[in-house]
Amino acid sequence: MNQHSNPIFDISQAPNSIQKLISEEFNNQIAFFNAYKKKHLFKFQSWNTNQLLSMYNFEKNTIFKESNVKKHVQKIQEMIFSEFALQKTSHYFNFFFQPTSQKEIYERRKEIIQNLEEEYISIKEEAKQISEIKYSIQLPFTIYTLDQATASHFYDRYKISMLSITQRELEEMVDQLDENSIILSEETLFIDAITYNKQDFETVVLGMIVKNNKQTLLAYIDILNKIPQSIQNLNEHLFSQKQIEFNKDKLKEILLSDLEQDFKELSNLILNLDQEVEEINKQVKEKIANKQVNLQGQELLDLLNSGSLDALQKKIEEDTKAMIQKKEHEILQTLKEKKLNATNIFENNSYPLSLDLETKEDLFKQIERKRTKDLLEYYATLNQLSYHQIDELTHLIYSLDLLVAINNFIKKYHLHYPKEISKEIYLENGRNMYIQNAHPISYGIGTSKLDLNQEKVSILTGANSGGKTTLLEMVLQAQVLASIGLPGPYDENSSINLPEEIIYLKKFTGTQGSGAFEQTIRALVDILDSNTTKLMLIDEFEAVTEPGAAAKILLMFLSKIKEKEALTIAVSHLGKELDSILKEKQIKGIRIDGISATGLDEQGNLITKHQPVFYELGKSTPELIMQRILQDTKFWNDKQVETKHIFEKLLD
Repeated sequence: MNQHSNPIFDISQAPNSIQKLISEEFNNQIAFFNAYKKKHLFKFQSWNTNQLLSMYNFEKNTIFKESNVKKHVQKIQEMIFSEFALQKTSHYFNFFFQPTSQKEIYERRKEIIQNLEEEYISIKEEAKQISEIKYSIQLPFTIYTLDQATASHFYDRYKISMLSITQRELEEMVDQLDENSIILSEETLFIDAITYNKQDFETVVLGMIVKNNKQTLLAYIDILNKIPQSIQNLNEHLFSQKQIEFNKDKLKEILLSDLEQDFKELSNLILNLDQEVEEINKQVKEKIANKQVNLQGQELLDLLNSGSLDALQKKIEEDTKAMIQKKEHEILQTLKEKKLNATNIFENNSYPLSLDLETKEDLFKQIERKRTKDLLEYYATLNQLSYHQIDELTHLIYSLDLLVAINNFIKKYHLHYPKEISKEIYLENGRNMYIQNAHPISYGIGTSKLDLNQEKVSILTGANSGGKTTLLEMVLQAQVLASIGLPGPYDENSSINLPEEIIYLKKFTGTQGSGAFEQTIRALVDILDSNTTKLMLIDEFEAVTEPGAAAKILLMFLSKIKEKEALTIAVSHLGKELDSILKEKQIKGIRIDGISATGLDEQGNLITKHQPVFYELGKSTPELIMQRILQDTKFWNDKQVETKHIFEKLLD
């Protein structure tokens, strides 16, 4: 789709503005060239369209060089861009859908887009969670390595700093290592510290990058699950990008898991041991006070017959101790299930009980060590996407946003591809996209359809507000969309032309004078002097000069332009003058079409048949304008009755 781009880019030869953008947005030239080569356009955050396209050395577009056409191109683009969920998707549109007059490029784009055929899809809610991918990470550990090359590798790629030490230095400081210390070594170290080799630790780092981009990656997964596979498959054809293989459901499950909650529960378990000891003391106290000893049968009779209080007291102590041991066993068993080790909980085994503080402190250290190990293992399980795959996944999401937006745009405006691309323009039931519920119009130029004689020039005449300019805009919209390979606002039986240049000479709306007239004449000279195939749209040429001169100049121009490879539609109020000159000079190949008013509606608006009548002058019917004025009661409130009667007689 980027047939005009040059794969070679010399930074030293680039404009200063582009060199500045490269230095501001990329850490180094390698990062820039990777993004440039893979067309990861989302990375060019601050670039405008012209800067982006010039970097890829696109040929300058000459199809839409005329300013009035550019305004409509921009308006149509904004209609498409409103469907984007992501702002920088516009880069992808401008890059991959550059205007073309080449039929083979048009057909290739048409083939891709026709395969969309999906219902309207909205991914804007999911896209709200997407932010720029963050590749820098802050490690909550002190990292030591026995290899300087390893330290350089992690700093160059991930900007992670670590301390490079010798084996001897490690042995001397081994007692200083705590649960937040990590040793990187390719050899097995028999020390009580967390150790990793380079490859395994890189897995942890990549997992942390995934974790840091949790919300964005979850949004990616939700978008992938929402967009039909048929659209995802088109991505490879349009962007030459292979599908990224990863387990979306598994990654989402891991990202949504709450590892920290587990450690909070463990910490709370240890913190609550003090309360549990108090509760046990309370139970023991109640047991002693109530003398709830476990005496039954013969044992109870023997103790009562002996009359010995010491024997009874001893029995109470034995039962109390058994209860304490049972409670301690239950606590130790709970800790074991949580993979925490302890040999005892209580400092003593008699009432009143107290918590062993050394045991408590050791349990907290175990939790911290376990937290570090489990956290590192957790990060390792997140490593289902590599550094480069995250880039590719982001590129895919923007590509899919583009396809979804195009699909939505087509559905929203009910667009169709034409039956053929030819040298003619024939719009069957064409509609102006700027107007909601626009009247369908069938119109053609250079065609034999609609019983026309293949004239390459038409002059459209008729009533004000009848739809002449609306028709010009409709033709322009159809041609602009065709040039970028998209369907247009017409039925399937239509025919579209792919000119090398589209020109729209719009009626002059500023202060009329010699400057406007001179500017228009210069534009006409340039058009006649050019040999490109053209679509010419002219709206009220007479607005820049006197009507008499305008008719002669316009017909002279139209007579010459019809000899070239150009299709021309000119809107004019000089129908009678133009028709008279055409007949007088017997000029062939130029037809006059008309849009006529037929009456007034209840609101006093002109009723017109927006469909032009071919080979017939349009009538603006001044009588209807007079009638509309006479029906305006507010206008006549402060006017004399006699004055109104004068105008009423004009309609008799």
